[in-house]
Amino acid sequence: MNRLLLLSSPALGHGVPRGAALSAAAQARIDDLQTLGPEKFADLRAPRLVYAPDDNRDIVARVRDGMAKVSVPGYPQAARMLASGRLLDDAERLQVPTDVIVGAEDVVTPPESARRAHAALRDPWRGSLTFVPGAGHALYQQTPAAFAAALDALAEIVG
Repeated sequence: MNRLLLLSSPALGHGVPRGAALSAAAQARIDDLQTLGPEKFADLRAPRLVYAPDDNRDIVARVRDGMAKVSVPGYPQAARMLASGRLLDDAERLQVPTDVIVGAEDVVTPPESARRAHAALRDPWRGSLTFVPGAGHALYQQTPAAFAAALDALAEIVG
């Protein structure tokens, strides 16, 4: 079986041990969801995931609609999982062709994080590193053609 991997807007994680306190930012997101509820949580957070949200209100609306469907305990579990991860360590052990893509304007998982994840991959598994101009964290919604092209390029590796 041929395998491949695309790391899209990768979160590096913080290596938080199971049961340990989360970072203030991660805990604040969980608290916001629990306090505000999914609808208001989505209203608050969705614009941050889109580059130039005032110019891309339709995209913000789609992101917001998806975010409004998050649930408790699902979102807190996902936040804890991401906080416990150590992507740079994991990337060093990957033995599968791996590309990395990130929105050039991503403020959630900034391009520098993607650059670090890409650098942690070992040869011959390190593939391309793509910065998508004019895209934020929700790059697959903001620039679907660029995202699809990244998937197509990776698929060509395994034919």
